[in-house]
Amino acid sequence: MEVLAGMRILTSVQGENWYNQARMRDLKTLREGWDEVARQERRSAEHLTIEQSVSIYLALCRDMAPQIRETEEIFRRDREAYLAELQSRLRRLNDLRRQQHGNLSEPG
Repeated sequence: MEVLAGMRILTSVQGENWYNQARMRDLKTLREGWDEVARQERRSAEHLTIEQSVSIYLALCRDMAPQIRETEEIFRRDREAYLAELQSRLRRLNDLRRQQHGNLSEPG
């Protein structure tokens, strides 16, 4: 009886180890796959125009509107800070574009 109980414990431990190893392999594969997706996104983003990037951002905002509304109170400060930074970057970009085109008459 003790031998059977010991075999069950050993089998259980071996099965658990196998399961954990399989899960770790799955996580590693997922992580490596995600890294490849991130690399592809970076390569794609390098070829996007600013207008395309803004269009994608606005489409994401539109698609995520229900979740944004649900979490508005929780993340309000973060979103406001992000939007302020985005406006600042767009303003600097606009100023830079005006300078490049020689239109210095409009203040930024």
